[in-house]
Amino acid sequence: AITANVFSKEMDETKKGHFDSYLPKPYKARELLKLVGCVADEKKGESNSNALATKLDKLTFGDAKLAADLMEQFKTDCRSDLRNLQTALAKNNGEDILDLVHKLSGRLSFFEFDELAAGYKNIERSLEREASSEASPETIEPLNQELVNILNQI
Repeated sequence: AITANVFSKEMDETKKGHFDSYLPKPYKARELLKLVGCVADEKKGESNSNALATKLDKLTFGDAKLAADLMEQFKTDCRSDLRNLQTALAKNNGEDILDLVHKLSGRLSFFEFDELAAGYKNIERSLEREASSEASPETIEPLNQELVNILNQI
């Protein structure tokens, strides 16, 4: 339960109402993410989770349900793009590869995963500059693996 009721009697009543956890307002986005198990222990993952928590808190004006929905949509979209990118790489479909690295770069940048976004953006620029339909899976795969690790941590 997310509530403004902070007295112990109110907390007990909330717990009797079959709620698993209790988070009094005002709360910080990090507290919410910790409560739902989205805070990573590793330094890099912790930094990424903090950035995402801050961004979600700003975007949703502290609406926990909306923040959770946005987080799930972010993960779903990234996973879908990763699957499609693997298919495009296997088929050597340069147009799809360019489109997918562009999408990933934009989405990751928006949610302040700046280093990873820059990696995808560099691949995008390279593909545009060379006007080549070929992208090296060896160049893209480490970024994809890093993104999978992040998605598993948040």
